[in-house]
Amino acid sequence: MLGPSAIVSAVKWAAVVGVVTLALVIYQQNQKDARNMRDSLITVNAEKISQQARAQELENANVVLESALQISLESHAASAKAVEELNEQFAEARIESTEQQAVFDDHDLQNLANHRPETIERLSNRATKERFDELEDLVNSE
Repeated sequence: MLGPSAIVSAVKWAAVVGVVTLALVIYQQNQKDARNMRDSLITVNAEKISQQARAQELENANVVLESALQISLESHAASAKAVEELNEQFAEARIESTEQQAVFDDHDLQNLANHRPETIERLSNRATKERFDELEDLVNSE
């Protein structure tokens, strides 16, 4: 049988082993918690970096879109100006056409053609030659 000092000694060792085991369990739990916290922090940082990258991508896309919008607005303004100029030219051409039509309306060309066909032919040939010469000058000038 064991004496009282051996029992006390065994109890002390059991207590020390229990305390060391408890300390080891607590240490392992703390290490596990630290790893979980580190992993969580890494995940949060990765998400933050991802969000910053996405924000930068959106900012870059916004700059490109603003540039495209500015170009589009400038193009629209130029097109509107060109349309306005064409409308003015069309209005002038319409006035000229109306004036020329009025000249023909005031004359009985059928009667003139019946009585003076040589004059009609001469005037028509001369006007045709003038138009062809003008067209040739335009083509050659380009």
